[in-house]
Amino acid sequence: MPLSDVWPKGRTSYSASRLVNTPIDCETEGSKTVAIEHIHQALLHEIRPAESAPDGRSDDPSTFSSSDLDDSLYERLYTVASNGQLEDVDELVRHLHHDRGHPLNGRMYGARILANINAHRGSAAKVATLLQEMKDEGIPPDTGTYHHILEVLAVHPDYLLRGQVLEEMRRNWIDVSPAGLHCVAAGLVRDGQLELALDAIENMRREGVDIAPWLHNLIVYSLLDREEFDEALRMIKSEHQIDDRSVSPNMWHRLLDLASRALHHQAVVYAWRHRVEKHHLIPSDGICLNVLDTASRHGDADLATDVFRLLASRGTILELQHYEALSEAYLVRDDIETALTVHCIAEKAGIKLEEASASPVVKWVGKSPERLQRARNAVRELHYQGRAIPVATVNSLLHASISRGMNAVVELYNTLRELCPGGPNVETFNLLILGCIWSSRLRLGLHWHSEMLAVKIEPNAETYNRLIELVCRHGNYEDGFQLLDEMKEKKFQPSQRAYLQLLERCAYARDERAWPLVEEMERVGHSKGLARKKLEAFLEQSNHY
Repeated sequence: MPLSDVWPKGRTSYSASRLVNTPIDCETEGSKTVAIEHIHQALLHEIRPAESAPDGRSDDPSTFSSSDLDDSLYERLYTVASNGQLEDVDELVRHLHHDRGHPLNGRMYGARILANINAHRGSAAKVATLLQEMKDEGIPPDTGTYHHILEVLAVHPDYLLRGQVLEEMRRNWIDVSPAGLHCVAAGLVRDGQLELALDAIENMRREGVDIAPWLHNLIVYSLLDREEFDEALRMIKSEHQIDDRSVSPNMWHRLLDLASRALHHQAVVYAWRHRVEKHHLIPSDGICLNVLDTASRHGDADLATDVFRLLASRGTILELQHYEALSEAYLVRDDIETALTVHCIAEKAGIKLEEASASPVVKWVGKSPERLQRARNAVRELHYQGRAIPVATVNSLLHASISRGMNAVVELYNTLRELCPGGPNVETFNLLILGCIWSSRLRLGLHWHSEMLAVKIEPNAETYNRLIELVCRHGNYEDGFQLLDEMKEKKFQPSQRAYLQLLERCAYARDERAWPLVEEMERVGHSKGLARKKLEAFLEQSNHY
């Protein structure tokens, strides 16, 4: 029976040093007697159940000795203290000291200190106050009191008080027990001092102290939250190799979740191989996508394929991002053939590849002429296999071919309709015009524009921006102004680069349209002041010619 059930309600907690002169909060002497009797009876019945004693003695509580009752009170005191019941501890200390005449002692202070393990209402500051009170009362802390303080500091960390207690224990030749060492390490973790906590654990291991699972888990979770995946993985491996069941399912899940978010390949692979592949862990689609991204970043095509299979097997609708990650995983390990095969699979599944989806191919191919040839051979082989090649894939090869010269670009374009059932798109022609800008091929660029219109592909804003740059670079800025007017009629926003190309030609030609062009640039939101500075610079340069 909790003490609060038999003691008058509404009491406040008192410091032990104030208990001596504090009156009992009862209205009459009779009510005080009744309350004390209730406490006696409740505690006696808790310690000795009301049934026949095995040795034949009477089970009447009134026959128990005063020393038995005192022992039971202290036992009850530490029971409620270990549960963090601060008010009940204070009431019992009051009763022992005021009503039963016990002098203030280390057991009372120890219980009051221990009660501060209450996570919500206890505190290290209260413990420090009680410790000082003990010393002021001339009561030296014993080994139990010091260990109670360490236990509280594992819940309410205070590195100054912890250091003080450990130093006092050292001076008094008091050894820290294995339980105390666990509390010290836990307090360091809670204090955010993970490096010191790990050192403490290593010292415990060297001294032959077995690390309790709760402390191991506390440190691993803290390491994971701080994204210290290498150390967390090392600790998990050490436990897992000893006992396959020592790492909890929640910890495996957290490892895979957080490590995949951080793209930590080694931790992701370990969790995937030991839990997911063995069907002990079923990751969500979100975690699977993070694992897929991790595999993509590190070129782990095997892991990426495993994730892909898992998602497909449970009926997950595979989207563009899944195919992109799988393709990039093969690219990272230089398997362009399989990477492009993934593009074709996505096309067959009705997933439209965007230009950005193929940008990793552009980067990979652009590293050497040999890679470009490998990619073109791979596309040709996929075509011979009867696969439909996405136009975004061919566009990526067109983009990579521009730096090799327009002959290679034109040659690839001439095979595009054969490779891609849907033919070219607006991005195809934008790339062709870009190649003409780089190679100064004005007539060829205008030809691509004409062909684009002939095959009923509408130019977009980027098409006009590139055409303006192309004609301006060849001095024909009147055509550039005509293209600018067409853009505005179609509600396209000209780029800053297109405006500056026109502005430069106007400056060299001393064309009076330059300043209205500056005002227009500022009106549509391009960098204010930049146009004026550029125009002044162009005019200054033109004076030297």
